[in-house]
Amino acid sequence: MSTPPDATTLMSGPARRQALVVCLTTIFMTLLDMSIVNLTLPQIEQTLHLSPVDTTLMVAGNALVFGLFLIPSGRLGDMYGRRRLLLIGLWLFALTAVGCAVAPNAAVLVGARLLRGAASGLIAPQGMGIIQRMFDGPRRGRIFGYFGAIVGLSTAAGPLLSGVLIQAFGADAGWRLAFWVTVPVVLVALVLGYRSLPADPERGTAHRLDIPGTALLTLALLFVMLPVLQMSNRSSKPHWWILAVGAVFAVLFVWWERRVDRRGGEPLIAISLLRVRTFTVGVIVVTVFFCGFVSISLIVSMFLQQRMHYTALHAALLMLVFTAGSAVTAIVGGRLAFRYGRWVVPVGAVVGAAGVISLALVGRGIAGSQSAMVLVVPLLVTGAGCGLFISTNQFRSLQNVRHLHGGVAFGVYETAQRIATAVGTAVATALYLHAAGGSGARGGTQNSASGAQLPGANSAVPQSNPGNGAVNHAPGGGAMHHFPGGGANPGGGAIHQFPGGGVNPGGGMVPNGGGGSVSSHGGALHSAGMVSGAHNAIAMGLIAPAIFLAVAAVIALIDALWPRHAEPGAAPHERDSGRRTPSRRASATLSGRGDGK
Repeated sequence: MSTPPDATTLMSGPARRQALVVCLTTIFMTLLDMSIVNLTLPQIEQTLHLSPVDTTLMVAGNALVFGLFLIPSGRLGDMYGRRRLLLIGLWLFALTAVGCAVAPNAAVLVGARLLRGAASGLIAPQGMGIIQRMFDGPRRGRIFGYFGAIVGLSTAAGPLLSGVLIQAFGADAGWRLAFWVTVPVVLVALVLGYRSLPADPERGTAHRLDIPGTALLTLALLFVMLPVLQMSNRSSKPHWWILAVGAVFAVLFVWWERRVDRRGGEPLIAISLLRVRTFTVGVIVVTVFFCGFVSISLIVSMFLQQRMHYTALHAALLMLVFTAGSAVTAIVGGRLAFRYGRWVVPVGAVVGAAGVISLALVGRGIAGSQSAMVLVVPLLVTGAGCGLFISTNQFRSLQNVRHLHGGVAFGVYETAQRIATAVGTAVATALYLHAAGGSGARGGTQNSASGAQLPGANSAVPQSNPGNGAVNHAPGGGAMHHFPGGGANPGGGAIHQFPGGGVNPGGGMVPNGGGGSVSSHGGALHSAGMVSGAHNAIAMGLIAPAIFLAVAAVIALIDALWPRHAEPGAAPHERDSGRRTPSRRASATLSGRGDGK
């Protein structure tokens, strides 16, 4: 019996482009949501009086739920239809935006944020899975280039948008508007989605979600992430032994998946997917790379604001250089990925690592706030290398994945990035703070595992000292460490206020990380040793990202030089990346025939 053509093969050019815009826009909004919230958190804490637990749940809890939903929702989309789940996720995303914007108290806001994480986890795999169905070959490479560009743009747009809204409308109205502005965009995407997204293909056989496998994977990810999330709360120490529990559940998950596959069932992650070399190596490489990538902009932003006296808005404007370099080369990398992808990946990682090393060396020698402009060239080089790597590696990782497994494959790829981001951010921030020395440096920073919330580093408007000379204490009776750019640090100990304030009401000694003498300058307490330590701090904080990027480059280079053979689990029409596919053959694969089990 003949198989009806897949809906994507019948789409017109304009409809295909419109569907692409919907997919990229929805993924952009989920990434924008994270960066917006990280920058508005000090204002939210001020107006809703969030406790440290509320803060952790709102930021780290949202990211944890997002990560936990990626793989199961990707599998659900592969089984029951990506268009259907994408539209459901968009409705939930819009409703939770309204819930966050009108939240009268912390409990409502935290609940809405957790649901918003679930909506983001539902949306992301479906959007990429639909793109996998609509495009192949060189065209897919170009689309992945656009995807890499929007990743960088969303990271830059969040701080700028938050800063503008808060400065224009004040603390309370500003952070609420940051949620409201996403609603009309999502509603437009919904309208276009109903009109243009390709219909879900009919499934000839019934499918069942692997519930035991889903439970085991969820527990494994939860226990792996918990110790890192605990680092966001300075009042408690991470319980690293929990990682062993996560490892046990991970082993059980692998055993269960192999058992289901041997019995002819439908595992959560198809075993044939793991046999695709480009996918497996790509996931390993991106995991190592993202251990360093996200923390680069984080460390530089902390340095600019805490040590170079930049406001958060000015720091975000300087970081646009990094974003511009990343966006441009991501598009270029997407165009090169089809023919030269295996060489472009290590080249991008090497350029990124060289840029990070130059950032560390140049930053260590900066003398004054104006001289921070010398970071422009190193930031541009670093961004260019990272953008080249991200788009090309994603194309190579997913190019040989069957369309039938496109959603869950992207879920695995994205989950690896989330775990790597949490671990890498924790390591780099710890090194930076250790080198900066003293409780003063620690006070302005709160490292939240999934998207690092840094009140001292990211607040667009000073929170703790609005300009009237008063210092607002944090909830819970703790003391506050205050830094340029505002932000509060709920915790114990005395209040230490550095450049811009110039008072130490705690009665204790001002931390002096380098052993230099303490002097008063311009109304502020100034430690020569701390300034010296600050410039060492950026070098120390960027050591880990440079190492991770270099290791990723080595792995990618080894893979590029390794002899290549036909991959047993790869999509038949994509094994040879240099050969175009007859439409009938591609249509048969799209409709679900021959999944390689």
